[in-house]
Amino acid sequence: MSLKEQIKKIIEPIFNIRNKSYLEKYYKAIDTNENIYNIDDDFSKLKRVLVLAPHQDDETIGLGATISKMKSYGIIVDLIYLTDGRINGDNTNISEIRIQEANKMKEILAIDNMYVIDNINDTLEEKIDYTSEFMINNLKLDEYDAYFFTSRFDCHKDHRSTFDVLVNLCKNNKLKKDSIFYMYDINNSIQGDILNCISMIKNKELSDKWKAYEVFKSQKYITFSTIKIIDNKKIGIAKNKGIDISNFEGLECFCRINLEQLINISKIDNSFAKEMNTATSSIKLKKFLEENKNYRNNFKNIQSL
Repeated sequence: MSLKEQIKKIIEPIFNIRNKSYLEKYYKAIDTNENIYNIDDDFSKLKRVLVLAPHQDDETIGLGATISKMKSYGIIVDLIYLTDGRINGDNTNISEIRIQEANKMKEILAIDNMYVIDNINDTLEEKIDYTSEFMINNLKLDEYDAYFFTSRFDCHKDHRSTFDVLVNLCKNNKLKKDSIFYMYDINNSIQGDILNCISMIKNKELSDKWKAYEVFKSQKYITFSTIKIIDNKKIGIAKNKGIDISNFEGLECFCRINLEQLINISKIDNSFAKEMNTATSSIKLKKFLEENKNYRNNFKNIQSL
């Protein structure tokens, strides 16, 4: 462990004491759509779903507990990674490690099938057609009742490009038209009008999610101890809506839309997302989220869903 990593390990718990207090207030006050849908109400309609993840661990951060919950309902969950873990043309060693970790996560969350596309991290916007073609050739895309994918309003360009891949498939009539589409939240990217769906998380589901976090040991850019606090404190979104939270330990949030709404969202200016900050740092979390508040009007101006 490097000196920098040792120092970070020492000071993170100190910052997380502050983060707990800050995030509790933050999520109680966050803007949402007036109408909030409970994702559980959709489960009777879902036989098979596809999760699109830009990188290894994004699926766990965004909806790991919801995946665990869907499996308890007997829903088939397939997962496709749109990049393979390589960074800046690095050799395949890190890719092999990341995929090994993803396979361990697959067992914990009981994911049925996992696919990996050989794109390098941070290149996805240049590989929309290639990625779409891979998915067309390797998956039966029109058999899925729902698709989960990262937000068009995320600060990471691979996350925004994942949305673009799905839109590209829609425009080419490759997806089931009456399916449900869910943008999932990473980096404070689901708020305002587009936060219209929640998944209330019980202890067992949250435990599965946190076990999955533990396998991603090669992840050097995300502080999972802070992400766990976010998982817990998001319950304030439900509490703010007057929902009984007594039997729940956490919450995951989504933008639930249909195909027409997906296409409409693809036409909205999302250039502001490039200026937003990540929500995965323990030390800079408060600073970054406070700065992200400058963009709240952009979320409010998205047509109500």
